[in-house]
Amino acid sequence: MITVFQRNDTDGAVCCVAALLGMTYNDVLKKMFLDWFSRKNFSVRFEELKKVLSGFRKETMEHSVFNRDLNLTGIVEVSYKEDGQTKWHYIVYDARTRQFMDPRKDPPSEYGYHRFLALA
Repeated sequence: MITVFQRNDTDGAVCCVAALLGMTYNDVLKKMFLDWFSRKNFSVRFEELKKVLSGFRKETMEHSVFNRDLNLTGIVEVSYKEDGQTKWHYIVYDARTRQFMDPRKDPPSEYGYHRFLALA
């Protein structure tokens, strides 16, 4: 899996989908925001990720908590603290390599793991 880095503060989901599906950033961005969503902000809610992956013909399974023992590859919703505030972000977990792909060029030192959208 190739790491796809963010171009701005709100395009983490675009990067994660591109990495997960082995597509280019521009191809995913075009499909997501020209064809499906008509907005300028690239921020995507967790619930919308299911629709995005379905649009790319990928079946998903939602888990309320991320757990490595599931041995599934997918997108993890994470939180972190920055300037005293809780921020939300997405990263990809690759079950084959058992590693995370973080689209942030300068990721925080610690994440809280939350919901997980696994490829079926």
